[in-house]
Amino acid sequence: MLIKSPQVFSSRCYVLGSRYFPIFWLGTEPPIMVEGGVSGVIPRVLKQMKALSLSPPQQVILLHEHPDHVSGLPLLKAQWPHVEAVASPEASQFLSQAKAIQSYKETDSFFTKVLIEQGEGEQAGWDDFPPPVPVKH
Repeated sequence: MLIKSPQVFSSRCYVLGSRYFPIFWLGTEPPIMVEGGVSGVIPRVLKQMKALSLSPPQQVILLHEHPDHVSGLPLLKAQWPHVEAVASPEASQFLSQAKAIQSYKETDSFFTKVLIEQGEGEQAGWDDFPPPVPVKH
């Protein structure tokens, strides 16, 4: 899905990030984000949020565990230590495995490089990956 960002869907729904890695900010009470993106897009998201005067989210909802949907989470947690990342029990379990995280780090580095080449990202990187909280069924 290639979307120009930021984009206002409504006064309570913004698409942030880049056209390659959109992250949705929802003005619920409290605010939430949907998707974690990749690390290279997170500095852009933070600047967009500041420009739009958007409040920090209380939760980041991870729809599934693909690296291009969760690799920005460490930077979001570093920016907002209070934010709770939630995912399915299966995704949470997968994202707590060291081998998976190492692979994700390499993939995130590749995606960030591509974003920088396209003028839509910044070098950001991360060391530790905070596992998300499993959603209770």
